[in-house]
Amino acid sequence: MTTPSPDANARINLIWERVAIGLLTILLSILFMTYQSQKADIKELQGQVTALQMTKVSKEDLREVEQRINVKMDAMATNLISMGATNKADILSRLDFLFGAAKGK
Repeated sequence: MTTPSPDANARINLIWERVAIGLLTILLSILFMTYQSQKADIKELQGQVTALQMTKVSKEDLREVEQRINVKMDAMATNLISMGATNKADILSRLDFLFGAAKGK
């Protein structure tokens, strides 16, 4: 059995070093691509958060809208009640007129 020459050992070590360097390069490339995609995702999500903040309705705004709606509904209810009372009075006056005219004949 012959012992390997120092040149053969150096060549084997050189091959393993190159393989290790190649694998590290591939690993770093994958990590960099992952970082870039996450960075793009973060920018997209920040844009969505900004859009949501712009369209967000605060509690005060909601209360103001609710109060305006309640005021309008109260005004409409009051208007309906007064129209009902007016219509009732009108109907009663017409009935009185008709019955008065019928009694007078």
